[in-house]
Amino acid sequence: MPPESPITRPPNGGLESSPVSEELPEDSEALRDFVRQFIMRSWDVVEPDDPAWAAKRELAEPMRRLAHLTVCSEAPAEVLQGAARAVRQALQEMEAYDARSFLQCYRDGDYLAKPHLFSDRAWITGPSNPLSPLMRLEAGADGAQGTVRLENGYVGAPGWVHGGMVAALMDQLMGFVLVSQGDPCVTQSLTMHYDRPTPSHEELFFRAWIEKDKGRQVHMHGEVKVGEEVTARSEAVFVRLEAKLFGRMLAEFAANNP
Repeated sequence: MPPESPITRPPNGGLESSPVSEELPEDSEALRDFVRQFIMRSWDVVEPDDPAWAAKRELAEPMRRLAHLTVCSEAPAEVLQGAARAVRQALQEMEAYDARSFLQCYRDGDYLAKPHLFSDRAWITGPSNPLSPLMRLEAGADGAQGTVRLENGYVGAPGWVHGGMVAALMDQLMGFVLVSQGDPCVTQSLTMHYDRPTPSHEELFFRAWIEKDKGRQVHMHGEVKVGEEVTARSEAVFVRLEAKLFGRMLAEFAANNP
């Protein structure tokens, strides 16, 4: 669970004035604690505090269901055509308004001020993202775990979840292990072993843990289970990023990618 203490936005906005700023604590433990609180808040899913945010979640939920239903629906042509007209009408109305990318939110200084703009729209866990499978993550003393149920849109072979989706979920969970400790990180390598098919439409249990900690480089293991049966295993190497380096990387990317 994320820490209860609030995160105060640094004075100048943007990540370049966050934990990467000289104005913030130089003490490594104080800095790490600040980063942990912020990152956990940016991954937390909280209740909307304004009508537009709540409405976006309200829209994402039926869109998610419609996407999975569209894959397998045997409704007659006139029903499908009517649904397509309704979707096109909604699309036309929404396209009349501006849209802000994740990168633009960062440029606008909202990375610290409004972390829900990132957590709520995240691909794997965000309820405002209609493409999200809504994986539930939980950090523990010895790693992290996640539960998810994958529907029609994530199927590869009939009845089986596509292996690429299994890998993506494992990558997210492994990153969360370090994030929950206050460490920005990136994936260096990820190896999957598929022992047997992972079924769709059933609750899947993901688990990940640190196998060997070499400081900057962290070796991690993970597994996927259905009930008591392991369907996939994983080994990965993640690289911890110092908060200041992480901030500089984001600032440089934002400056060079309009």
